[in-house]
Amino acid sequence: MSEHITHYAVCDDCLRLMSRMAEIHPALQAAARDHRDIARLGSVTRSTDSFNPQLLQRLRDGWEGRRPEENLEQKLAYSLGTLLHRAADRTMKPVFRDLGAGDAQDPTDVSVYHDVFLFREVYQGGTELPYSPTMFGEETAFEETFRVLVQRALLAMHTFIPDRTDPEGWLDRLFRLRQDFYVEIKRYAQAYHSPDPAKYQAYIVDAGFYDPEDALIRLARAIQNGEAVTDGAVAAAVDAAAPRTQYAEALQRGMGYLRAANRFFGREISLEEAKTAWNIGVPDH
Repeated sequence: MSEHITHYAVCDDCLRLMSRMAEIHPALQAAARDHRDIARLGSVTRSTDSFNPQLLQRLRDGWEGRRPEENLEQKLAYSLGTLLHRAADRTMKPVFRDLGAGDAQDPTDVSVYHDVFLFREVYQGGTELPYSPTMFGEETAFEETFRVLVQRALLAMHTFIPDRTDPEGWLDRLFRLRQDFYVEIKRYAQAYHSPDPAKYQAYIVDAGFYDPEDALIRLARAIQNGEAVTDGAVAAAVDAAAPRTQYAEALQRGMGYLRAANRFFGREISLEEAKTAWNIGVPDH
């Protein structure tokens, strides 16, 4: 489950911001709005660079003649989610490597603290889907509730039909592509209820992880809270200079990837140009 909440948060916030951008193709808007759980599934799927560009090309080329049984809307939502997984990884993996260089745990404490922080800030302590406010319970109850609810959230996202002719092979392929659900729940519970002040200072404050006044973060929270946010405000924030914080940087990168997907879907750029915009084949920092 390493970075599971961070990937979810980047996905959800980017799709919130995208919903206010008039330039985005209606097909992308509808897919993100109607199939958010499947987009989240894409956001926690790894190793998608080898197939997602070609998937998006097939979706684009088959869009006008699509049939309901093809589930192209769901597949488009999944494709968008995988791009946001990439945006989160390219932003946060170098941070985890630097701040967690001496931490042999997997996931590192910095990853756990980021997840717990975003659980509180983005998901408001569990009052926002796909989590639950019962996670505010005592630490031991939190552990059990967290374990059940996250597993349930993962299962709820899993809407694809298994291969009944080869169920074991199908499961093997799914497990390889999904973020591993191996976290020690006690570490999350402790970081949530009894955070180490030195770790919080190092990983959240000193590292510049999150600032509610960063424009993209502020706009994402405003949309989440039902406030009026204009297309111009979102576009200006996306186009602004580099944000001050790591989380806002992930959002800005994600929005850039979604814009490239939109331009490719609208046949404004080629597949190779889109792959360049998505930094495919380019090492991270």
